[in-house]
Parts: sequence; C-alpha cells; structure tokens
Amino acid sequence: MALVSRAIRTLPPSWIGFVSDLGVKYPLVAKCIRWAGTSMHEQDQIIARGFAKGLKINIGFSHVGYVLGTTEPEVQAALDMLLRPGMTVYDIGANVGFHAISAARRIGPEAKVVCFEALPSNAKQIEYNAASNKFTNIQVVTTALGKSEGEAAFWTSRQPTWGKLASVGKKPDKFAKEVKVRLRRLDSVVDELKLPSPALIKMDVEGSEIDVLEGARQTLERYRPTLLIEAHGTNAAIENFLVAIGYRVGVLGKNIPVADAYWNAHIFGISADPARAQQIFDGLQSIQA
Repeated sequence: MALVSRAIRTLPPSWIGFVSDLGVKYPLVAKCIRWAGTSMHEQDQIIARGFAKGLKINIGFSHVGYVLGTTEPEVQAALDMLLRPGMTVYDIGANVGFHAISAARRIGPEAKVVCFEALPSNAKQIEYNAASNKFTNIQVVTTALGKSEGEAAFWTSRQPTWGKLASVGKKPDKFAKEVKVRLRRLDSVVDELKLPSPALIKMDVEGSEIDVLEGARQTLERYRPTLLIEAHGTNAAIENFLVAIGYRVGVLGKNIPVADAYWNAHIFGISADPARAQQIFDGLQSIQA
C-alpha cells in the first residue's frame, strides 16, 4: 500500500482530475479510486503539491486530496495571495486542518490560526497535524458555529468533508449517523476566549453559512476581516448579508455576478479602503485554479 500511495502522489494534477472524472461515470473506476485512497488513510504523509507542499499531514479517514495537495486549488491560491506574516486567521469548518497548517506556516509563529471544528475526532487530528509540523500557532476550538448557543444535531457522512448541522435541512450524501455537537456564536467565543482580531476568515460549513454569519455579525463589523466562504446554494443570501454590513462581494476566480455562480462557488468579501479593496477584488477574481 505504501507503494500505491507514493505512486499516486507523483501523478500530475491533470491526470488525477481525469481519473476522478472517470470515476463519476464508471463504478468500477470509482471502486479502484476508493481502494487506492485507503493507502493514505491514517498514515503520516508529506503534502505533494500546492500552497501546503512539504508539510506533514495525517488525514485520518478524510479526503485524500489533502495529501495530494489538489483540494480547492483556488482557495490555496487565494491564501497564497492574501496571507502575510503576523495575520490572524479563523478557519471555520477546519476538518483535519489542511488549510490551517498551510496558513500557519505563512503567518509565522507570532501570529495565530484559530480553527473551529464541530467533530472532536477532526479537532484531535488538527492538533496532531499542528504538532507534527511543530506549529505552536494553531488553536483549536471544538464547536460548531451558528446563530445560537447550546447543543445541536450534526449529520456525519462516510465522506468526512460532507458532515453538516441537521438544521440545514437535508442529509448529506453517504449519510452515516447523527451525533450531538456543541453550538456557539462566533461573537460569544471571541469575547469569551479573548481571541485576537481576525484579518481573514475562511469558512466551509456545508449550508450553515448564513447562521454562522449572523452569529459573527459583531466580529465582522468590528474587525472587517477578508472573507472566503464556500457557498452551498446560499450565494444570494451570502451576498445580501455581506453587502448590508458594508462588504464588497465577488466570486473567487470568476468575473461573474455572485447570483450566477455555481451552487458551491467560493464567495469572497472585502471591506478595506477603496484603492486596496479594488486591488484585492481584481486579484481574487483573476485567480486560476
């Protein structure tokens, strides 16, 4: 299996994409892909390419694209463009910490990445990956975020990146089971833990985007961080919310209206002085995956 893992890691991204597309059409190819992917589960690996290239990661049973470095290339490119030493980053829906460890390297040991992750198993994996890279600037808060406080039902999936709060209303594909998770408002957590003010927030919460934004309104209005948000059919709602609090909104890698973007497009929000905002806006729209 180790030989399989090493062989897959050396494939060009275009080949990986081609084989993945075949898997959508042909069940036997999909089965082979799943078998090959298991060679990377629960193994310490070196990320093969991309913004996080060279970092150590153990994905547990999560997405093998984290090891290959092929996951969300446009987000990786955006982080590469936006992050600077000394910035504080919030990673909401951090999974096993792929983007968090790449950000931690760029911002440096005196800054901080704060990860918010609903599932304790993923939170532990983030801590493991931070320790593997000797990063002391990653803080993990084990909670789901939303617009209220308490406990919430969370639907897990056999595809670990597809878990979501049950309040979203539709079970994820490959549904596994329902568990209870802690639910907090970002504003409350920031005040309670006295977290440093964020310069950038990355969010991937599988449909709970507006609830998270509602619970983060005070933080957004106070600190005006740049936002990278994966939509899940919530494009228009994200745009309406952010525009109402003074953000300029666009689609990562596309010069198109937010409402016309694909259902799971990455939406960015900018609140900066006009000259700087235009420069960032143009750069994010022109990113090529």
